[in-house]
Amino acid sequence: MKNTILSIPKNFDLNTAERPSDITINQHQANLVSPEDLRLPAELLHELPPLVTDYLDYASPLSDAPDEFLLTPFLAIAGSLIGNNRFVELGGITVYPVIWTVIFAGSSTLRKSTSVSIAKKPFKGVLKKWKEEHEINVMNWQEEKEYAEDHNQPFEVPSPAKRTLYCSDGFSDLTFWEDLKNNGSLTSTPTEFTALWNELTRPRNSLKDLALSIFDAEDSIRRNTKNAGDIELQNPIWCIVGATTLSNFQKTLTAMERSSGLLQRILPICMKERTKPFKALTELVKPDEKLYNEICTLIEALSALPRRPVSLTMEAAELYTNWSHQQQEQAYELEQHIPDIGGYVSRLDVYTIKFALIFQTLDNHNYAISGKNMKAAILLCQWLFKHIIFMLQKNYIFNRTYSDRLKIRELLSKQGGKMSRTDLMNYSNFDKEQLDKALDNEVEAGFIERLVIDTGGRPRYEYKLKPEGNLVT
Repeated sequence: MKNTILSIPKNFDLNTAERPSDITINQHQANLVSPEDLRLPAELLHELPPLVTDYLDYASPLSDAPDEFLLTPFLAIAGSLIGNNRFVELGGITVYPVIWTVIFAGSSTLRKSTSVSIAKKPFKGVLKKWKEEHEINVMNWQEEKEYAEDHNQPFEVPSPAKRTLYCSDGFSDLTFWEDLKNNGSLTSTPTEFTALWNELTRPRNSLKDLALSIFDAEDSIRRNTKNAGDIELQNPIWCIVGATTLSNFQKTLTAMERSSGLLQRILPICMKERTKPFKALTELVKPDEKLYNEICTLIEALSALPRRPVSLTMEAAELYTNWSHQQQEQAYELEQHIPDIGGYVSRLDVYTIKFALIFQTLDNHNYAISGKNMKAAILLCQWLFKHIIFMLQKNYIFNRTYSDRLKIRELLSKQGGKMSRTDLMNYSNFDKEQLDKALDNEVEAGFIERLVIDTGGRPRYEYKLKPEGNLVT
């Protein structure tokens, strides 16, 4: 299976593009990956395990949310359900099914939150089963406690903890660690990912280092809490399914965080436009209950897997080896233009094993990872790599100033190439200082022209997009 290397102009460096003299992006350079490349490829859909295909068949008709938003959230929650009961040992490295994925929507109308809610539906049966088991355990515990009290016997057994798949909605340091200790694995599904990101990166008491340790599912992780003392975790599994708009995340991210290990572990799904026609609530179809029940039954069987390693078949190992070498070649070429891309590529290399493990467990958890499931994982990561490149090339996580400049160019392009300063301020939602800085830099770089309109009194300014500033979005 050949991995297509992206073709990048030799004079194109995204990392130095913030300097006016370096920002020369023609139409070819601006489209290393086009929006069409972000669509789910037919070859990937063909190789997915039957359970994943059934899930997409069930989930896709439920809303007008892009199918692209439905896949990785489902796999991340599945990874949390599998937990540390399945893992792959390669040399001295142990790989667990920890998935961090975030939906980056072009606007709030693309059903990002709806997509996360749909991805959680097939796991409701597991939660119901755990709830019923918890009620029985509490009843038995209460009887034992009452018996001990009636017979003046000591009873120090704590109340049974209720199992769950998800972190609490409101992030609390202590609650998070206690829940992770009680469950062994959890999934965070924040309705606005930037809130969780701020918790992970806050200057004081940052959880960043601990989050990275959890991502790697280290053998033992200790956290000292004020109210509960030391909490020790053994191979904890923490998956993230986030959603936000591109503009919200760009405002939150600092320039330093772009090349951080935290960001490089996140699998972005970037969709700017609709991929399905809009559906009114009255146009939504009734869920396929039969298919839903079949999916839930299969998923419930994964909630009590015995702990054991999973090996690779010879075919899977060969496919992965070839893919990994091709990835390194691709990283070498890309690093000439995006120096920090190597970090993203190395994490994607490990993600391939993780997805292969999840696919095999969803397909048949009694066997080694097959060539077919490894191929599906490789195709998935090839597709995800396009989203990473798209995110980088479109400047969603670049410095704030350059992002503002691109927004000015995009607005001018959409409004016929010419706008007044007042209209630019209204459409961009920039403040005066932010707007003037972006406009001055664009004029200095030669991408837009400032026109002075004589009104007989105070002059009025208009801005015209030059051919050099045309940017295909």
